[in-house]
Order: sequence, then C-alpha cells, then structure tokens
Amino acid sequence: MHFVNNPNTIEVPSPDKRTTEELTGKDLMGPVVLIDISRRVQSELDKNGGQPSPDTNMTDFSDASGNVVTAADSDAVAEQLTNGTWLMVHTGWEQFCWESGPGLKGLYINGFNFPGISKAAVDRLIEIEHQKGIRIHGQNRVL
Repeated sequence: MHFVNNPNTIEVPSPDKRTTEELTGKDLMGPVVLIDISRRVQSELDKNGGQPSPDTNMTDFSDASGNVVTAADSDAVAEQLTNGTWLMVHTGWEQFCWESGPGLKGLYINGFNFPGISKAAVDRLIEIEHQKGIRIHGQNRVL
C-alpha cells in the first residue's frame, strides 16, 4: 500500500485501499502497457562508465533529469490505457539487483538516486484516468 498520508488524505478502511492479502487473482490481472526508459537510463549510466553513482553530478535520476518516467512518457501511452490496465516500466536497473550492498550504499538503492516515475508523470496519469473515466490497476517498475 502506497498512499500519501496527510490531513487531506488520511487513510481509512475502504474497498479501494486493500492490502496485499486482501487482493484476489482477478484484482491482479488485466491488460499491460509498457513504458521502456532503459535506453535513457543506460545513456545516463554511460556518463559514468556504466555505473550508477549516488552523486547526481555523476548520474542523475532525479525527477528533473528526464532520466525517469516523465509526463511525456505518460502521454505517449495514453491511448493504450484502458480500465484495469497495469502500467509496467522497464528501467534496465535489473543489472544492479544482485549488487546490493548494506543499507543505502548498494548500487541497486544507490542512495535513492535510481530511475523511477516522476511526480509529473504520476500527475499526468491521474489526469488521463479522470479524462478517460478509467482506473489504472497498478504501476510497477520492472526489473
């Protein structure tokens, strides 16, 4: 469960906010739309000999970098999104999965400097959901 928790969005029990053990097989099935940013990620890594760095001056995966899923990426798949779609993201980061070190220092976590989905991309996906009257079932970063 990942929900913003602030005074305006206090979590209360709801059928829309079920935890993992409450999901059924049907909840976990549906069409899949893929956003592949692995080439952008690799291009950024190539600036540092193919290795990530927690220093954003070396490899930058911040929201502003463009090396993450952007609002333009959300727009690019908008026509493919239907009710119940699962949105999958391929970052190419799987190459660091087994090189994890202790705490936040491992390459996989990289001091939280790794590719993901920007706030602007999420905001745009929410807009698309509202415009189309659909609900995206989930977003997942693919290894």
